[in-house]
Amino acid sequence: MSRNASQEKSIRLQYIDRLKILMILCVVFCHLSEYWGMTYRGQVWQFFWPTLGGIGVSGFIILSGFGLTYSRLVSNTTDLQVLPFFYKRFLRILPLYYLALLTYLLIVNVIEPQNFLAHLFVVHTFFKEYSHNPGSLWFIGLIVQYYLVFPLAYKIISQKRGLFLLGATSLFLYGLAIMLDHNGFYVRDSFISFTIQFFLGMKMALDVYKRKIKRYLSSIVFILAILEIGLFFIIVNSSLFFKLPYYIYFSVLTLSEISFFFVALNFLIIIENRFRSFQQFTPILHGMSLASYSAYLFHRPILTVLTKGSAWNWIISQKLLESQRFIILSTVSIPLIFLIGYWIQITYDFVQRKVLLNYFASSHRNVQFSDNN
Repeated sequence: MSRNASQEKSIRLQYIDRLKILMILCVVFCHLSEYWGMTYRGQVWQFFWPTLGGIGVSGFIILSGFGLTYSRLVSNTTDLQVLPFFYKRFLRILPLYYLALLTYLLIVNVIEPQNFLAHLFVVHTFFKEYSHNPGSLWFIGLIVQYYLVFPLAYKIISQKRGLFLLGATSLFLYGLAIMLDHNGFYVRDSFISFTIQFFLGMKMALDVYKRKIKRYLSSIVFILAILEIGLFFIIVNSSLFFKLPYYIYFSVLTLSEISFFFVALNFLIIIENRFRSFQQFTPILHGMSLASYSAYLFHRPILTVLTKGSAWNWIISQKLLESQRFIILSTVSIPLIFLIGYWIQITYDFVQRKVLLNYFASSHRNVQFSDNN
């Protein structure tokens, strides 16, 4: 195995798989509160628990920027072919997205025709009344936008001083998003609101490829990230929180989500290095990582079915404490979500590999489908 291939496998197993699992757990735990009947106590919990979803989303965006860029680098792809890239990426995410949309309509709730069309054409994130209904599927619209801009971003970052140019552009777009959002334009779920996270993912891929991963694992990065998260909690729990200028509030929230990602990365590396026995769980963790996309898409329908059943109604009738309901629902739902997600994902991967990719490969002879990321 070549050095690049070996390095790619190591990075994927030791970092990316673990982080994917952690980010999907943040999203699922955020939404669990809707199903076990949680009542938030204290200003910190009122703000932090729902923020878990934002932490997970920011982490996924960083990982998306990393994965897209790193897979190009290790394959020595200097000239990215746009149409083959779009074929592969959209083929990987859209069929399962449409299946999840149909599942939501059948199990959870029916949406109005205009909303359905917005989701069908994956433009729902531009409409405030449609973006988060149905639930978590808004994120797929966001990812599609990043797929559309990635070829240009990769071309920029491949040039001399391209990293600086892309970083400056990301900061400009982020500032523009804050200004537009503050003035009533709905851009909170569009790619310009998360450009910093995506840029960080791309930069991290470049550094890892150049074997500079240690700069993200230094004590300074870890301490600064911890301090920023601490500052976030202090601000949220103070009377000044609701008096902050909008751009400061928005920026503090973004920095806290990014800081959580790097704190999690450092903790995972510490666990990997100090607890060698943790390696025995690698196959399980890799399976959970493989299931993460489907787990994200289908976790709400699964939770809906679980909490509408007679067993859950009986649990509710026992007048249990919130913490007890949380433990029961988490213990049952989390493994089930990943098991169903894994089954859906491997089934679709089989269909994709045996049917869909062969069809597109025969229709487009010049398309190369070698990227598995």
